[in-house]
Amino acid sequence: MKILLVEKESIPVIYLQGELDIFSAIEVKKYLTKKIFEENYSDLVLNLEKVPYIDSSGIGILISLFVKNKNNRHIRICSFPSEILALISSTGLISYLNIDKTEEKSIEIILSQYRK
Repeated sequence: MKILLVEKESIPVIYLQGELDIFSAIEVKKYLTKKIFEENYSDLVLNLEKVPYIDSSGIGILISLFVKNKNNRHIRICSFPSEILALISSTGLISYLNIDKTEEKSIEIILSQYRK
């Protein structure tokens, strides 16, 4: 699993590349937990465009980010491959996640929170 952090319009965007499965889940969870909860990133976009496969461990990590998010951080997930999005939709777990079709939409939504 490759993890890359880039700032776009002052919003951290984390790109994951590779399979998000039981073998990479611990590494990804540690990285995201550090960025969000230890380094206090209040805004974050997680781009999954290059994640071709996700298993229950990977889905669990995504759900845990939102369950642990008690400080009202703006966390968005974008660019899910359609097969993975269909799987998550069929489980009913989609209601726990802030999912956008594109990275640009995720950034726009986060920035709009500050314009209110």
